[in-house]
Amino acid sequence: MKRDMNVLFGTLLAIACVALVACGGDGGGEKVAPQQTAGGGAIPAIPAAPEAPGVTENRILLGAHTSRSGPLGALLQVFMPGLYDGAEAFFSYMNDEHGGVCGGKKIDWRVEDDQSTSEGAITATKRQAEDDKVFAFFFSFGDFAHNPAVVQYLDERRIPDMYLVTGGEYADKDTLKNRFMFRGLTRYHDEGLVIAQFIRDNYPGKRVGILNVPEFQLVAATVQGVRDGLAGSDNEIVAEAKASASNFDLTPQILTLKEANPDIIVSSFLAPLTSFVLTAMEKAGVPPERWTLIGSSATSDTGVFDLVGDKLDKLGGYYATVFARVDLYATDPRFEAYRQILARYKPDLKAVNPYIWFSFANAILMVETLERACEKGPLTREGLVAAAESIGGDFRHIPPDVVSMLDTVPDPIEMSPTDHNPFGGWVVVRAQGGKWTLAGNSVFKIRDGKAVVESLKQ
Repeated sequence: MKRDMNVLFGTLLAIACVALVACGGDGGGEKVAPQQTAGGGAIPAIPAAPEAPGVTENRILLGAHTSRSGPLGALLQVFMPGLYDGAEAFFSYMNDEHGGVCGGKKIDWRVEDDQSTSEGAITATKRQAEDDKVFAFFFSFGDFAHNPAVVQYLDERRIPDMYLVTGGEYADKDTLKNRFMFRGLTRYHDEGLVIAQFIRDNYPGKRVGILNVPEFQLVAATVQGVRDGLAGSDNEIVAEAKASASNFDLTPQILTLKEANPDIIVSSFLAPLTSFVLTAMEKAGVPPERWTLIGSSATSDTGVFDLVGDKLDKLGGYYATVFARVDLYATDPRFEAYRQILARYKPDLKAVNPYIWFSFANAILMVETLERACEKGPLTREGLVAAAESIGGDFRHIPPDVVSMLDTVPDPIEMSPTDHNPFGGWVVVRAQGGKWTLAGNSVFKIRDGKAVVESLKQ
């Protein structure tokens, strides 16, 4: 069991697995019958616009890959539930209640198993692109198997890679010079900058310890952001303990940190890691109130309440930086349609799970992108990219009762030809009494590589 939990944590640090869609649609214009000239000669018919791959009269086919078998598959389902299901629910709702997208094109969703390997990811991608002839890819699992070989393959064929599940820097448009890739998750390094700013503002002069797991982008990039953000401050990083993905008895790491006597411990405390940390603290004789734990949006996994219960309340504090208001899911009226759609199409899910929200929100983003592309004429891959680059906080094609949930996002969802990252604002939440509560009234944004603080408007 212990070994299984160790493997599981490694899985979780890869952040998220992928929900994927394939939607159906008509990419062509109407065929025009030949007309007669005054002299009786026929005017040549205007040919129909060629249909894009994956586009038919009544559907649009999208592809994706994620880990459904191998070391990640079953574990993701247990500890990151809903990362596919939220999108599935929204697409089913659009098909059933609104006839699909683009004037009656049903969403056809197909997700390939990458078997938790890079080789499996490129094989699945090629199969969907060459055999299934998908129109675009959507929401592929980006941190583990979706490697540069996949990126290069799609880029060379000018196939859109929409709303990739990763915060890794490899998915930055400026880094790859890839016009066809869009991120669906905030940058891990940026979240590290936000964590650092929160510490500077709320814990001036406090000593910081870091728990790092270098094998995983989620943790390593977040940690680097914290280092960069605390540079030149009066918050000294007094120790960094490195853990291995193959061994999560964290007692040696906690003893190292204990010796340095920090006030704050920073990492990406996914639910299993939090459990391991608290167990190791008990073994090392660290009173829970001695340390405050602060992590990225991965830390907001609601599964942590099931694993460690009220132990979080005994800590000096347990905080997460989030780009979605996890404190509002269960009660805010703006989430009513979201809750109803999930109850109808995924009745076994917990609507408060942040992975479900993340999946659902990206599905909204994909539908808006498709609708905008169809407004301009026959659906094309270039048109899809241009449509995504035009989104600026206005989701005019989404039912108002559904899109209201996006009003709670701390910063407007927008993109441009030079910015393919739709999410860019964070708030900080604290675990209290088995739920998340808003910590303060500030929103954090990244400007010129630094975190800035503004007043939260909603």
